[in-house]
Amino acid sequence: CYSIIGKAYRKKGDFEEAEKWLKESVKLVAEGSEEFFAILYELASLYEDKGEKEKAWQLYDQIGHWNVAYRDVSEKLKSLT
Repeated sequence: CYSIIGKAYRKKGDFEEAEKWLKESVKLVAEGSEEFFAILYELASLYEDKGEKEKAWQLYDQIGHWNVAYRDVSEKLKSLT
């Protein structure tokens, strides 16, 4: 539920509130689950939009260690290197 709130704030352009809610939502799911990595992906994408490339890369790298074929993670890692 918090991830939906985060996405809504992101859509409104309020990146700080979006980050806050995505960070809250990641705490509520099982670490290592697909849902956990889906939220990390959303957070990494948000960091990209905020221009925080290093934070984005770190999260994409974490996701890539779990599943390099997840969405476009390998492409994201290459573009942020």
